[in-house]
Amino acid sequence: MGEENNMKLRRLLRICMTLCLLTGCAGGSTAPAEPEAEELQESAEPSASADTVSVHWVREPDLKLDGIYELEATPYWGIPETTVNERRGYPQEWDDTIKPEYVHYMEPYIIAGDFYSTDVPAYTSDAIAVISDGAEGIYDYSGNEKISLCIPQSTSSSTGISYYPGTGFGFNINFPGLYTGILNADFTGVIPGNYGGVGGEPGAGYYIMNGQLYHGDNNSPVTDGTPIADAYDHNCLVKILSSGNDPYTATILGYAVYDAQGKKKKELEGLFPVNYYVNGFSAMSTQANEYDRTIEQFVNKGQIALYNMNTCEPITEAVYTNAKYFESGFCPVEKDGKWGFIDETGNEVTDFIFDDASSVYEGKAFVGTNGIYGVIDLARTVSDNIPITMDTCYPNGVPEGKTPEHGEIPFQNIGTAQVKVDNLNTRSLPSTDGEKLGIIHMNSILPVFEISKDDKYTWYRISDNAWIADQNGEWVEFKENWKE
Repeated sequence: MGEENNMKLRRLLRICMTLCLLTGCAGGSTAPAEPEAEELQESAEPSASADTVSVHWVREPDLKLDGIYELEATPYWGIPETTVNERRGYPQEWDDTIKPEYVHYMEPYIIAGDFYSTDVPAYTSDAIAVISDGAEGIYDYSGNEKISLCIPQSTSSSTGISYYPGTGFGFNINFPGLYTGILNADFTGVIPGNYGGVGGEPGAGYYIMNGQLYHGDNNSPVTDGTPIADAYDHNCLVKILSSGNDPYTATILGYAVYDAQGKKKKELEGLFPVNYYVNGFSAMSTQANEYDRTIEQFVNKGQIALYNMNTCEPITEAVYTNAKYFESGFCPVEKDGKWGFIDETGNEVTDFIFDDASSVYEGKAFVGTNGIYGVIDLARTVSDNIPITMDTCYPNGVPEGKTPEHGEIPFQNIGTAQVKVDNLNTRSLPSTDGEKLGIIHMNSILPVFEISKDDKYTWYRISDNAWIADQNGEWVEFKENWKE
């Protein structure tokens, strides 16, 4: 009987312990710890994802390039005596500031022996010139090819792709087998032909001497409040010259800001514009530009500050060594040999980590490190409060740089190839097994650096790794360079 009662008691204790475990009244030190562990795990997740967050790339950094530059569509040659006029929009739109009523100031342009009007074709803004291994091409701001890297860089001092009045963007290469051409307005191909030209500023600009505003065209005084023709309804910068009677030998003391109605807004003595005055902002230096011939002497290049020319006040300290121009609310600036970006308040929105950076198009910009370029969505990244640092741009480490297989293209091409069909493929190898790189349009004239043949096609190498095919002379007409 006693043993039976003991067994009942043991069963009752086991039932109670099971109920306590199920209801949490037993093992009190472990049961509450489980939700705490879950809460700790959940709270740790945002921190973990924050550590691995990266910037927004439109094009991942995988473009192996030597450099980039904006295509400037201004049909005027700059000369030191001219007023610094404000430009608006993107570089390809800068010629839109030229109004018909000022055309009479312009010299006629001579292109290929013919006189051309001052009408300039409109070009897309979504374009930037890229350079790699001695060749140039045009990409859009998504990192896609508009013109492949098939245009050799000029061996002269001028850049390979430039803008000529009345013609548009083109190139003129000076080496055996003169290679010239004009790019289509939509950058889909090349029109063969020679081009060139000369031009003048629309008026000789203005200057201030002895406290008086003068018109540089005839050195006549300008009455206060007289509209400044060169300003195109924008503000402009006018040189302040030292006292005297000869503007060509006077020293430039600085600049004054005028509006288009001829009203002086402010004098900025001891400051000189760097590059361009665009979209209401100008980079100003304490050292004159080397092209200002009337500067008495040159010393070390001054530091640069960015100015809001509507308020005539600086938005940054003079701490930069180079700057491009404002667009989409941002400007690339250089400090200590590296590039970063500032906003229109002068706030530095990125770390200074890039070897190169373009100006901004619709919030996007090309940036390069170690010769590896990508397109960053700068506006979106800043809007999302993502810090733009080396870690967030390159979470897998800094790009190693261009690889040895990218060799230089010899400028001594062996001939030229004129494309006779439309949409001719370019490939990475002289074979249909090669990766398709892009297309070449009819009438394009391309340099040829090497020829290879297989049982079906003759292949012409037109850049470091781009080939086009010909079938029995039906697709391509090859002309060998003249040899002594």
